[in-house]
Amino acid sequence: GIAVSVSDNDILESQKELVRREGILLEPAGATPLAGLKRLLEEGWIEKDEEVVLIGTGSGLREIAKASPPTSIATMEISKLREGLERMIRGCT
Repeated sequence: GIAVSVSDNDILESQKELVRREGILLEPAGATPLAGLKRLLEEGWIEKDEEVVLIGTGSGLREIAKASPPTSIATMEISKLREGLERMIRGCT
């Protein structure tokens, strides 16, 4: 096995990327696996064509309330949010 460390900035950037690209809003701890995956790809531990499962838990809705200004976490189109919520709902059924 392998473990990597990632910076707070890497985690926050991964959190924003998940919102922009997938419509998924996670708390920073939930976005940490994506930051770790990026590091493992950079260091050659994982190849780009490998299948990887990331588990992200913890809603980012609490983080919005703490953010100052509230939009500093990420700006997302409503359609992206809707798509993400619909994927989550489909995954639970």
